[in-house]
Amino acid sequence: MINYSAKKQSFGAYLKNSWHHRHLIMTFVRRDLKIKYAQTLIGLSWSLAQPIAMAFVYYIFFQYVFPMKTTIPYILFVFSGVICWNLFSSIIMQSSASIVQNEELIRKMYFPKSILLISKTLGATLDAMIGWVILLFLVCITTGHIPMFFWITPFLFIPIILFALGCAFLLASISVKKRDVLIALPFLIQMAIWFTPIFYPLSALPLQLERWFVLVPLNAMMEEVRSVINDGSPNLLAFIFQFSFSLSVAVMGCFVFSRVEERMMDAI
Repeated sequence: MINYSAKKQSFGAYLKNSWHHRHLIMTFVRRDLKIKYAQTLIGLSWSLAQPIAMAFVYYIFFQYVFPMKTTIPYILFVFSGVICWNLFSSIIMQSSASIVQNEELIRKMYFPKSILLISKTLGATLDAMIGWVILLFLVCITTGHIPMFFWITPFLFIPIILFALGCAFLLASISVKKRDVLIALPFLIQMAIWFTPIFYPLSALPLQLERWFVLVPLNAMMEEVRSVINDGSPNLLAFIFQFSFSLSVAVMGCFVFSRVEERMMDAI
């Protein structure tokens, strides 16, 4: 019987080792894309189908059944929210489950397991960028021009990506031993969508609720994206704060994950 045990290493050494194995990230990204779109008729176009379908349903319901007043055309309001939400939820859902889904691979070869989560994050980011291209066309069609700072909106996705990845690291660390997390996560994501201003503006909430909702990191990041679409200038101070906060969450999550990884072989 062979016993596998991970050698303890500092967090800095762990990050250095992860960077050394960076070539695996794109390998896993290509593998995931091939598996995801294998034997499909429209392939990568499915990345467009989900956000467009979600935005269409919200648009019809909240534009005509329960009309919402927004600072930008409602279709842009909804679609930008859907892109941000799908980016966040996809990273959380896919990255959190990546360790459990790759148990056989983990048993067969050694590599920093954080690479699995990062590759899932890159895949979700690719989907978001495809959605961003559609948003660009919608902005042109709806407003007749491209806002001055619209081209920086992909950079405004960075805090969302880091925040989601940090949360995914923490959830993956717990799910190795407590599989309840992966069972409860889809339900929690479905609940969380109602606390996120995807199809309604924060101004539609009672003042007391609005004050609390603004404090939710994802909500603030989403509002910053919409502000730029509305011909506003980027709030550099807000972006620095959001980036710093999200980076802190990502580093903390990675640190916790690196400690758990030392005992991961025994858990799976």
